[in-house]
Amino acid sequence: MNVIMGAAEDIARCVDQIEAGLAGLAGHLVDPSAVAFDEIREHFERLEQVVAGKSYLDAAFAFIAQEADAGRRVGSTKVVDYLTKRLGLSTAEAWSRVSQARSLFTPPEPPKPEPVEGSESEGERVARERAEREAQERARREREAQERMREKLRKEKAAAERLKLIERELEQLSLHAVPGRHVIYEQALEESRRRSPEDLRAWVRERVRHANAAGRRPDGARDLFAALRKRRIRFSRPDADGGVAFSGYLPADSAAKLKVALDPARKPEHLASVPPEEDKRTLDQRRADQLDHILTGYLSGEGARPGGIGSIVVSTTIDDLDSLSLDSRFPTNTGDLLNPLELLRLGAAGTDYLCLFDKDAVVPLAMGRARRTATLEQRIALLAAELVCTDPGCDRPETDCDAHHLVPWVQGGRTDVENLTLRCRKHHGNNNDARDGSGGMGHAERDPVTGRVGHRWAGAADVEVNDTVAQQRSAADKLRRRGRPGEPPGNRPGESPGDPSARPSGPSSDPPPDEPTLFDRSA
Repeated sequence: MNVIMGAAEDIARCVDQIEAGLAGLAGHLVDPSAVAFDEIREHFERLEQVVAGKSYLDAAFAFIAQEADAGRRVGSTKVVDYLTKRLGLSTAEAWSRVSQARSLFTPPEPPKPEPVEGSESEGERVARERAEREAQERARREREAQERMREKLRKEKAAAERLKLIERELEQLSLHAVPGRHVIYEQALEESRRRSPEDLRAWVRERVRHANAAGRRPDGARDLFAALRKRRIRFSRPDADGGVAFSGYLPADSAAKLKVALDPARKPEHLASVPPEEDKRTLDQRRADQLDHILTGYLSGEGARPGGIGSIVVSTTIDDLDSLSLDSRFPTNTGDLLNPLELLRLGAAGTDYLCLFDKDAVVPLAMGRARRTATLEQRIALLAAELVCTDPGCDRPETDCDAHHLVPWVQGGRTDVENLTLRCRKHHGNNNDARDGSGGMGHAERDPVTGRVGHRWAGAADVEVNDTVAQQRSAADKLRRRGRPGEPPGNRPGESPGDPSARPSGPSSDPPPDEPTLFDRSA
């Protein structure tokens, strides 16, 4: 007890000294313009290093608070609530300190041997015992790394920004990664002394990638569910406009399903009430619209909402509607505040509940949507005829392409197969609908001789078609080559493989090697 009281008294004195020191510094800087930079520069550089040491103290106190079940001091079972209410921290900062506390002070859990089912052979027993010894050795290294990491942090005062960066990257570490969390953390602290924050992030990310790849379960098998365990979706609090940011992590199969589900968003005409040429939505905005369309369809299915789960309830009164304005906001059971436009859009689902509470009225709102797009049959016909983008040299597949009107819809062009072609996002945006060569821009056009769609470069006399290997896999091209038996894919008549002269003569349309993937492409 005396030792604890002595420590508490010393800590109180230290805090008093810090408080007095900060007050003294602030007193000297009442008028910063009166202080010479070169005279105080070194002192403030040292101050930054001193203050960096608080990161260790913050984590240590968070650990002490957690062990003491400090949340109870504020009527909660969560230490985070104590940190936010008594220390005035944001929830994000509180969680960050708790995470740091666990990394520094919570002992790594010893490995748990998997139970043996039935009898095992001598070879199986030997392999199991070897795996258990290896797991115990990894746990020992983790404990030692944690001790070294803690001592290093206490002495070297690593900046909070770098510690948070390391923590964020280590969130992607798999359960059975080799090496584990504390070993990588210790190594990252050493690297943080000589790397910029951006380079440190890249270093930790690469280290985590290798550790995940090397990870094995106690039985020596690959952990096939590592990505599945990391799945998550997170929502932010509504911002000033009522919108919500969300992020997440999906295993490969879920990511593939999401990409396919959002794939229609790449069509400018999809879910638009205006012609593609007048649609000013970005690709990201069209994806958001497609996601909303999917959610509306899901909520419209009665079988998808057992027991009322998945229902949106909007609470309002007749008086609220009588005084309706653009600034009106209506509360929902999800915690989101909806303005009148959002209310109408929500009503478009036709199945979510819009409850207008008055004496005896419950009035549902609903509105329709208009949309214009190429039909499924037309998309199939384009797939058979072209398979990929028809810009010369491009091999973007149909799923990465828009259905482009050769004669623009606003100029009377019809939405039929004869007036459509596949154009990837990049080359669709490069098309000059005026067909006047202005700005050096060419346009998609159907060759009057062959009937194939290609590209007419600005000022060119002929239409150049796409003869990439990818395009030659199309059904139409295979039919065209029926009369040329033995011709290997990838060669046009009279050309040899790799012949530079066989390359398109117009400007290169090959995407750069580092072109972002579908979800990274900007509009």
